[in-house]
Amino acid sequence: MMTNNASQRRFLVVGGTGMLAPLCQALPPKELVIAVRFVSHHSQLLTFSNAVQRVELDYHSVPSANGFLQNLALWPNMQSCILWVHPPAQSFSQAVIQAFAQRRKPPHIIEVLGSQATPTDLSRIAKLNPIRRTTVRLGRHQESTGGR
Repeated sequence: MMTNNASQRRFLVVGGTGMLAPLCQALPPKELVIAVRFVSHHSQLLTFSNAVQRVELDYHSVPSANGFLQNLALWPNMQSCILWVHPPAQSFSQAVIQAFAQRRKPPHIIEVLGSQATPTDLSRIAKLNPIRRTTVRLGRHQESTGGR
């Protein structure tokens, strides 16, 4: 998982396809790590520049989730962690925040909430280390085509 330029990586996006794909495409590719379960290798190539570090992550799989959490140390200069939070991923999102809270200088946590998600309770985690957090709730506007 580690690359030669891991120390340059400043942005971690967990859940970078779908709603967060435009954000990922706007961030500097050489500074970006995207952790997501890609449906196919072809979708990776179409969606993101080769300079982006892609990390396979399936938070439904305990080995995949645990491996990802253990490997957060590979990116020591992470400044922002953008988490796509929806009900099936809420406990995993909390585990990511907890892991970063143990750092001397945790990254800024940006939670992007899906329509059914609630913000992560950081009261217990914040005792470890002050965490800067921004919460963004996506609207519930539904298009005539069924999209949100």
